Amino acid sequence: MYAEFWVAHAELEPNVVKRILSAKFRKHDPEVIEESSIFTAKWRDLVLFATETTNYRMICFRDRNDQLQVVIEPLMGNIMPACQSAWQGIRGALAKHQPRLTSAKLIDEVSGREFLSAMTGLGTELRRRDTLTHLVIGALTLVWMIIGVATFAKGVVPQFAGGAITGLVGAATSVLMAFVQARKGVLRWE
Repeated sequence: MYAEFWVAHAELEPNVVKRILSAKFRKHDPEVIEESSIFTAKWRDLVLFATETTNYRMICFRDRNDQLQVVIEPLMGNIMPACQSAWQGIRGALAKHQPRLTSAKLIDEVSGREFLSAMTGLGTELRRRDTLTHLVIGALTLVWMIIGVATFAKGVVPQFAGGAITGLVGAATSVLMAFVQARKGVLRWE
């Protein structure tokens, strides 16, 4: 199994991308391609940047001046933390150049079929079931609170609102946590 990422960024010359990635990760090492279970030596001229850590092998290609294709091969352990580490590194390295993950997939090496994909960002975080649950509860609580204050709870507004405040706080906390996770660039696999 391996992962394939597509990362869009501001338009940059290949040597600039190579220099930026080399500064963040280890130095470009073309020998990494020889060790790959996916690529052969014939790919060497197409590779923009390749490196190997203790947990994963990362090989990067360019098809345009504003997009990077990244292949991640796990060396030991779980591929998902390896993907998160590689994404965080690429995202940090290209931070001044508006990096955006446009595609992330886990692919079965034998069949060539993708079986999981990942997304990142605020929209992804807000669509998660645990976040949506709190948002729905918060919205329903707010509607109930407005109806109650306007009708049957006119005389006891502070007490009525005090009981409803936990639903609103829960929703607000969920939105805040979603924002924090989106800012961190957490990959969400499905």
